[in-house]
Amino acid sequence: ISSWNLQTPSFSTSTLYTVTNSSELIVVAGDNGEVWYSNNGYNWVTASISGGPVTDTIRSSMYGDGKFILVGDNGTILSSTDGMSWTQITGVTTYDLHSALYDGTNYYADLNLGYS
Repeated sequence: ISSWNLQTPSFSTSTLYTVTNSSELIVVAGDNGEVWYSNNGYNWVTASISGGPVTDTIRSSMYGDGKFILVGDNGTILSSTDGMSWTQITGVTTYDLHSALYDGTNYYADLNLGYS
């Protein structure tokens, strides 16, 4: 990348903690379960989430094998194949999830168990 352009997010007043992308879409997410997407980095649209509103903070995101994954506080996990429409995955854990990754075979999330 030879140049960068600062983009001030005027589309959200919430803190956005994570960004990920596919070859076609950029996804950002953060406080109050907000999820936004853009195909150009300038025009942003609120994503739809099935299964009811998400109010927990989303901390991490990843894209791999045609799937976007978002994870966050209180076991929040969201999944999407297009980055625009999301499905909540429930019942996995109630721990805060702070990072997500895909190793080419499996998807993982890092638990915050409160140890120091």
